[in-house]
Amino acid sequence: MPAARGLTRPIFAGRRFVIHGLSRLTVRVARLLAEELAEVIVVAPEEARRMAPLLGDTAHVVWASGDLEADLREAAVSQAQGFLVLGDEDLENLQAAVVGNALSPATPVVLRIFNPVLAEQFQTGLNVRRAYSVSALASPVFVAAALGEDVVQTLHLGDDEVALCRVTVNRGSPLAGETTDELERDFSVSLLARTGERDWEPATGGERIREGDEIMVGGPIMDVLRLAVRDHTMYGRPPARRVRRERRRPEEPRHRSATLLPVMGAALAVLMLAAVIVFAITLGLGPIEALYFTVTTAFGEFTLGDAHPALKVLGVVTVLVGGALIGVLFSHLASIATAERLEQRAGRRAQRYSGHVVVAGLGTVGYRVLSLLCDLEIPAVAIERAPDSRFREAIGDRAPVLSGDVRLPESLDRARVAEARCLLACTDDDLANVMACLHARRVNPRIRTVARVFDEHLAERVGSAFGIDMALSTTAIAADAFAAAATDERAPLPFDTGPVRHLALREDFDEPVGPDEVRRWEVEGLHLLAFRRGQGPVEPPSALGHPLEPGDSAVLAGPEPVVRKLLLGG
Repeated sequence: MPAARGLTRPIFAGRRFVIHGLSRLTVRVARLLAEELAEVIVVAPEEARRMAPLLGDTAHVVWASGDLEADLREAAVSQAQGFLVLGDEDLENLQAAVVGNALSPATPVVLRIFNPVLAEQFQTGLNVRRAYSVSALASPVFVAAALGEDVVQTLHLGDDEVALCRVTVNRGSPLAGETTDELERDFSVSLLARTGERDWEPATGGERIREGDEIMVGGPIMDVLRLAVRDHTMYGRPPARRVRRERRRPEEPRHRSATLLPVMGAALAVLMLAAVIVFAITLGLGPIEALYFTVTTAFGEFTLGDAHPALKVLGVVTVLVGGALIGVLFSHLASIATAERLEQRAGRRAQRYSGHVVVAGLGTVGYRVLSLLCDLEIPAVAIERAPDSRFREAIGDRAPVLSGDVRLPESLDRARVAEARCLLACTDDDLANVMACLHARRVNPRIRTVARVFDEHLAERVGSAFGIDMALSTTAIAADAFAAAATDERAPLPFDTGPVRHLALREDFDEPVGPDEVRRWEVEGLHLLAFRRGQGPVEPPSALGHPLEPGDSAVLAGPEPVVRKLLLGG
């Protein structure tokens, strides 16, 4: 059996954690660590002083001096039980991780980075315990919110996620009428609990699920979300043929970003102007004659045969600059025309959608959310204000991306918000997100609205005040994962089903555990959500056909007394 772990008192009391970077994520993580009676020291840049009051007395701040090594020494990173790098810029975070590891190689690092896969290369050299992306942690919660469901907890097994989700069985749902065993077999998830005649009760194998029931399911995150999609009577149907046909073929050339062309054009124009001035002075020409002379020279009418060698060199440079300027000019015009055609095409594609999801804002969160919607084959349209967004090209072949300001009703109207099923407002601006939801509700009273809200106090009030169905904070969603990884990535995480407190946790097995014992656990209320053999992929509970061996790991969940009895020695 796995080693027992007690939960009778905070096991992190007296520990020190150093955080590099001061952001809203830092504030939330510092509060969670302080709740565990840990000492928290934050190394922050001067420009972040306006956020210092949010920390209160949860952390001591070391203001950056420009010498990162000296700052981390002052923060005593070598005496810390964990070093969390939570800045907003990936490059700065990697630099901080390198310096921190050089000062204290034994201190585990928890790294914030947009692409956690890159961090795998640093896990050995930099002692990176976990690398998380805030947007990747938050996107499943936004997608579940679009479906009217609630992801209550997310755990990590290797590099994959295991989710617990509260699902309401809709009218006409394929989940209705299935038994617990049938649902677990058909959807590769584990059913922990369901609402009975009056309140929540443990799930049993023989009772059938009814329309209107609430169920708590857990498993690999994509399996859980696919179950939620199937439950949703609108999104659960296969996507229309016309939507699938609209996908761009992989071999079709994509529009290339041309943001440097105006800069190059301006530089070349300055060189041409300099040539005009030089010719005017050296040849005694008036402004008009000098301009005409420079242009004709640039186009190959070379009339400097008897001139000074320096002017001949300038003439050659003028020819080259003139040719380059014409090339840049026509390239820029072509890029504008191409972008306009792509925008028109995206608009035509969007006009064919109905019952879709509108994603407002294509930043890191919007991109992740839109990608996940596409993976789940949920039709979606995105609106992005920045014409040169780095995600526009990456996702544009999977879903229409329209240019526009989500605060303007016209932009949302072009995305057919009046026909949409849900609006996910994911921009970096709280006010823009609220305004987008208000307009969507005005033109489509039946639409479901989900707003990304940074301010936690505003998030608590925005629903009742503005009629927004759900307000979510990405940092609030992600903070638990960062704090848990810093302290103990296998620490039990609580969640409630009705009045019953449950615990979910990861276990690494040091003795064989057979399927029969797992079934005995399930009879008592402890459920296997997912497992991993060695360093292999995460598998659903229905795939367990052979005993779990030493070195294997799993995520389990159940009522707190059962978890304490079977796993925690309580």
